[in-house]
Amino acid sequence: MNLLRPAVFAAKDPAEIVMLGFDFADALGAGVTITSQSVGVSVHAGTDAAPAALLSGPASAVGTRVVQRVVGGLAQVTYRVKAQIDASDGSRYVLAGLLPVRSA
Repeated sequence: MNLLRPAVFAAKDPAEIVMLGFDFADALGAGVTITSQSVGVSVHAGTDAAPAALLSGPASAVGTRVVQRVVGGLAQVTYRVKAQIDASDGSRYVLAGLLPVRSA
C-alpha cells in the first residue's frame, strides 16, 4: 500500500493496479471516526480526457486511513488524487497527493 506522506505517491506503470492510502490520523481527535469518504482525481500535468477512469471502485475507510484502488492511467501524466472525509464530530478534512504514471 502506498501511504500519503509526503504529498507525492511513488510512480506507477499504466499496467499496474495499486492501492493508494491517505492517513487522516493527525486530523482526527481521540474517539473521532470517519463516517464517510470519497476520492476524486484530476490531471495535474499532461493530458487525459478521462482522469476519473483511474479510480477502480469506491474508496474505503480503514481506521484513520482512506484507501482507493487505482488502475491504468496514461504514461507521462501526473494525476492529483484527493481524498475527502467527514468525521463523527462533524468535521470535514481533505488530503491530496500527486500520482505520476510512467512506463517501466
